[in-house]
Amino acid sequence: MNVQLYNKTTKTIFLAVLVLAIASIIQPLTNLLGGFQSSVNEVSGAFGGGSSGGFYVVLQWIFNIVVLGSTCLFVWGLFNLKSIVDGPEAQGAVNLVFIAAAVNFLAELLGLFLGGILLGLIGIAVAVLYIIGYSKMKVAPTLPEPAKQGANLLFVGAILQVVAAVIGLIPVIGGILGFLICIAVFVLYIIGWKKVSTPVA
Repeated sequence: MNVQLYNKTTKTIFLAVLVLAIASIIQPLTNLLGGFQSSVNEVSGAFGGGSSGGFYVVLQWIFNIVVLGSTCLFVWGLFNLKSIVDGPEAQGAVNLVFIAAAVNFLAELLGLFLGGILLGLIGIAVAVLYIIGYSKMKVAPTLPEPAKQGANLLFVGAILQVVAAVIGLIPVIGGILGFLICIAVFVLYIIGWKKVSTPVA
């Protein structure tokens, strides 16, 4: 295994996950504030007043772009990593995670224009692929020990991601509960990929 390439690529993946996690946590809050502002505008407009909610629209699109960009960087990092790690077990495991991330990127793109149950089902499928990929990573004999430890945390995070995706299908309250679980998922992903990106001597 090319140690320098491994260290550089896993560091890139970690940074992508960190940015993605932060943006994904803040993004729903901006959507909520934007919806609240729209409601205020409607009420104010009924009384001859009103103010522009354009700020929140711009903010929402900024976070959409950040999420898409960091997801794309995550996919690109995994694409490179699968050819850097040694052994068919490690390569196969990383490839599964790469496929899941690529499908998730396409789902994020579709999510800009579509919504509903279909995206929820895609989210469940993506999370299941993550579970399989990370479960194989944590036992891949050629991966460094810190990477295996990180993969174990990522595996737990992926299980919670499935739970969040399933609960998210429940109308109204499901979105709130799913978001709260996703915060724990992102924390596990940050810590997990931080361990995976531990420099190899």
